[in-house]
Amino acid sequence: MFFLVSIALCLIFANLAVIAMKFGFDLHFKTAFDKLILDDEENIPTFFSSTILLFSSLLLFMIVSFHKTDGTGSYMYWLVLALIFLFLAIDETASIHEYIVVIFWRAYERSSFDNYVWPTVYGSLVVFLAIVYWKFIFSLPKKILLLFFLSAFLYVGGAIGFEILGSMYIGASWYQGIDWWAAADYKYYLISTIEESGEMFAVLVFIYALLSYIEIKWQGLYLFGGAPTLKQEER
Repeated sequence: MFFLVSIALCLIFANLAVIAMKFGFDLHFKTAFDKLILDDEENIPTFFSSTILLFSSLLLFMIVSFHKTDGTGSYMYWLVLALIFLFLAIDETASIHEYIVVIFWRAYERSSFDNYVWPTVYGSLVVFLAIVYWKFIFSLPKKILLLFFLSAFLYVGGAIGFEILGSMYIGASWYQGIDWWAAADYKYYLISTIEESGEMFAVLVFIYALLSYIEIKWQGLYLFGGAPTLKQEER
């Protein structure tokens, strides 16, 4: 976790550095800006975000395999979460949510509401998921429950809350092409920094929650040779 948090902090500081260079000192190095800015796609921060989402999915699939043998049926809840995080990892790289707007255009006229389409769809799905998972979540150990709530608060607040705030600040549909030099100033990039940082740390908190859950239930994961063999003096 220390390693992952360190990478996240380095990426956030690098993002702030290129913002300060561009808007504070009028030094714009396009390649560095595009590869380090948190608000862009297909760059280093996006790769990190998709990687930790994929790692979350991997941990969830491990938990599924463990719970399949306990006979409680709870593994289905974990399986759905594993598939959701696998989708989010793919979405982070392929930007699938952006194409929801294309579907929206088939039924409605293009407008500034375009920016709010995917947050509205994803937000509705989050509410539905919260209702379905309410009883399951409260059956978890208290520590895991609190970590899950913290993770959800950071992710929804970042991915949806600050996404909407950024859309309100822009005041135009970026799906239709706008003058980014005029619209996306340093304030917008600071809003997007909070948004992306919230998402990043939400996933890191979730990973910590999953590792803690595995530790509580099975005393950790042993990838080679099964459980560790105790020394004679430790038995």
